[in-house]
Amino acid sequence: MSNATTPVTSIYYNDIVSGFDLHKPEFLSSLYRRYGDQGVNMLQTLRAMGFEMNVSQQDYSHFEENWITDSFVNKTAFSAGAAGADVNMTLDASSLDASNRFYVRKFDIILFPNEVTAYVAAIDVSTPSAPVLTLRPQDVLDAIPATSAGATLIITGNMFSEGSGQPNGRFSGAYKYTNNTHIVKETISATGTELTNESWVKVVDGKGIEGWFNKAYQIDLDYRMSKNMSGVFMFSKKTTNTAAVDPATGYAIRTTEGFFPYLRRLGNVYPYTPGSFSVSDFDEFDRILAANYAGNYVMAYLAQNLHIEVENKLVDFNKFTGIDYTRKVVNADLFGNDESLAVSVNFSLFTKATRTYLFKRFSELNDPKSYGATGYPMKNFGILFPLDKNRKDKAGNKVGNIGIRFKAMGSYSRKMETFELGSANVAIKTTDVDTKNVYQRTDMGAHFMGGNQMILITP
Repeated sequence: MSNATTPVTSIYYNDIVSGFDLHKPEFLSSLYRRYGDQGVNMLQTLRAMGFEMNVSQQDYSHFEENWITDSFVNKTAFSAGAAGADVNMTLDASSLDASNRFYVRKFDIILFPNEVTAYVAAIDVSTPSAPVLTLRPQDVLDAIPATSAGATLIITGNMFSEGSGQPNGRFSGAYKYTNNTHIVKETISATGTELTNESWVKVVDGKGIEGWFNKAYQIDLDYRMSKNMSGVFMFSKKTTNTAAVDPATGYAIRTTEGFFPYLRRLGNVYPYTPGSFSVSDFDEFDRILAANYAGNYVMAYLAQNLHIEVENKLVDFNKFTGIDYTRKVVNADLFGNDESLAVSVNFSLFTKATRTYLFKRFSELNDPKSYGATGYPMKNFGILFPLDKNRKDKAGNKVGNIGIRFKAMGSYSRKMETFELGSANVAIKTTDVDTKNVYQRTDMGAHFMGGNQMILITP
């Protein structure tokens, strides 16, 4: 310190006192979040609108029933036959399974688009991969029409003679869905010195904090973890690259299949040109949903640009008096008349062609630091999927089309683990390093059902 004389004859005034840095800086004790909650909602949507079930293995599966009846496809174009005359047609490979088995049988009745009916008089399987059906008109005056390659034909029934035996049995199988859990981790660290530094900020989002590190593991850690998990549930693919092995452990890294890869693999991809969306697109949605026997409640989970475009197109359609009644019916069916839960989900409604669409902004796809970054098309994405919970698990609980599986057995659950290690301000010292580390870890995977009833809207 200087030995210069410091007491002087003077009035206390701002400049002289502030020169000694004695004035306490004026800071609001609450932190203003300039980017809001920074948008994490896919994880919350899966939890709110779907199911959560533990799993005791890394892999988990379910079965989905295939079509009980089937049509078939013509391989090679043929000309119209004469009245009452036979016509031969070859089954397309798409109508055969891996063992060259097929659904159509002798004496099945085939309906052509012009309402001519014919029956299968014989089937030649001398070439197993290309069976030939002999089709014969039921009515001697009918002529089997010309049929193009790739045309689909349908079976309306069958016909047998008195005293005849039974036909060969038919089989319908099931589709097996398999996914697996995915380990996600995040960490926050600080030195012992920083742990004892006080911050002017005392409140963040209503949460009282002590130091800045306290805010970091209460808010930042949870946010980063949730965003990682959300991204995994949206865009992660199963890792089939054999090089994905952690050299430190020697174990292959397992990953779950997210919603978008699942929809591109099993759903209905509906491309559109941004700016051209119209109400008639909902008629196309209805045709797709009806063809797959989807329920009447459909969640429309739309990113920013698509949501704005759709909303602008539906202004006139939403001007009807029945909307309040529709909302009451939806709340009763989907939320068990739990108005608070319905409000928290906060859908806007639209009904067309007997289907009620429940709109929700897919705000996570707008994030300028990830999916909404320049050059990424996700602001124009949308997902439609049924909300009817007609499936039940072994305990009789209703199960929807989307959900989460997490590793757990007995009292140990890996749904979300938070733990501390270090030597600074931890209950059990685990190292001599003057730090505190707060870790989060989950072993969780996505679970989707009925992709054939879902639509991915994409530019």
